[in-house]
Amino acid sequence: MRSVIRASVIVALCALPGLGAAAVAANTTSTSALQADARAQRVAAWTEALELDLARSVLEDAAALEGGAASLRGAGESLALYARALAASGQLAQARVALQAAAEDATGRVEIELELASLDLVEDRLAEVESRLAQAGGELRPSFEGAPRARFLLGRARVRAGDPAAARTPLERFVAGEPRHPDAPAAWHMLAQEALLRRDLERARECRERGDELGRWHAYYRTRRLQRRANPDAPEPRIGLAQLWIAAEDWNRARAELEPVLKSHPEACTAWTTLGELERKQGRVAESHAAYTRAVECDPNEHLARYALALLLLDAGEAQSARVHLEALCASPAGGERRFIGAHLALARCLLELGDARAAEARYEHYRGLGGSEPLEPQK
Repeated sequence: MRSVIRASVIVALCALPGLGAAAVAANTTSTSALQADARAQRVAAWTEALELDLARSVLEDAAALEGGAASLRGAGESLALYARALAASGQLAQARVALQAAAEDATGRVEIELELASLDLVEDRLAEVESRLAQAGGELRPSFEGAPRARFLLGRARVRAGDPAAARTPLERFVAGEPRHPDAPAAWHMLAQEALLRRDLERARECRERGDELGRWHAYYRTRRLQRRANPDAPEPRIGLAQLWIAAEDWNRARAELEPVLKSHPEACTAWTTLGELERKQGRVAESHAAYTRAVECDPNEHLARYALALLLLDAGEAQSARVHLEALCASPAGGERRFIGAHLALARCLLELGDARAAEARYEHYRGLGGSEPLEPQK
């Protein structure tokens, strides 16, 4: 019936003066693009909400849709996320019913199958997970090659089934392809268990440490995202997220978090320091110098920026300019902090380079008194 009505509307529009079939087709294409964009935004928003343990907001959004959650039958990605929210809320049976009610021509069939596999795993239907995701030979089905989460679910099911050796390959491929996935810490810990069973203690230690490191990273990441969600205009959460992405060496995501802050809050001095670090990590020395300079001009007590700027100046052979910044830092209250002990050594070397050996020795003794152990003259 809907298709008949839609066809009638198009015919009627074509009959209007000045509005031909080409114009109607263009309008239809534009509408489709808008709908696709809306779906993509919904998927992104629901994915984030679920990663932040906010399943209720997904359920509320689905209920508010025109036609309610039933309107998702043809949209596999959205339907899968809705089912995941149901499962996270303890409504496992309802989640399975929703997934099984997907339209035959629904998009995103892979996402629907993955959620069914996830439900199988939660309900300890391990054989069903295996048959759903893997071929007879144990390899992942070709339809799931572009879905990294399938490898995690398959690996976890095999570990639970008491076959960690068979879980090793999908889990290793999962962490290699998705190093920052929310499930990566759990995958690394399963790999650590598998290595222990093989008596590969070094590999077990490496996997455990990697899992712990990623677990801490995700804890900070989750906190910053919650802060950004609560106050989207505040600069601090975005700066924190940029710093996390710099630590992860994902320069594009770091810059995407920083640029809105620098545009809307140029007075956020730490943002300039973070930009300086990002530029330095990417080998953009001139841009890094400019960002650190802007940070120090913004706040003379932006000590990290001052220290980094001084080191850049030293590398550039500008010892006198570096000395000004290092002396200011070392004389400040921050100069006694453990993280800035190296600034005293840098100042001693700077003074030595400038020909002031007496002052260099005095500063070096101060550095040693703070607990430093490196030699005054750098090893060649």
